[in-house]
Amino acid sequence: MNRLITPEFIAQCQAYPLGSQSKSDIPEVVAKFFDSYGSASWYVIELDPEQELAFGYVTGLQQDELGYFSLSELASIIHPTLQVPRIEQDAYFSKCRLNEIR
Repeated sequence: MNRLITPEFIAQCQAYPLGSQSKSDIPEVVAKFFDSYGSASWYVIELDPEQELAFGYVTGLQQDELGYFSLSELASIIHPTLQVPRIEQDAYFSKCRLNEIR
């Protein structure tokens, strides 16, 4: 089981399956993951928990962009020296609109 896809996270995203906000000009952002040893953040807008696939807004990499990302890939990112997971869910993040993040 993917450590990032907890029952609480699935419940949080249940009303937001993939494609559910595609017609919205300003979609809701449901959750946030971040690199605890870097600058990247992944803001979840929609989720397919079966495929472990999310659609959202990614910041802090080469270019900020909307797109799909694999939660299983994020969960597999390990700090090379400390051998601990780098990606965590932000427990203090509150649902907001995408324009509040951009």
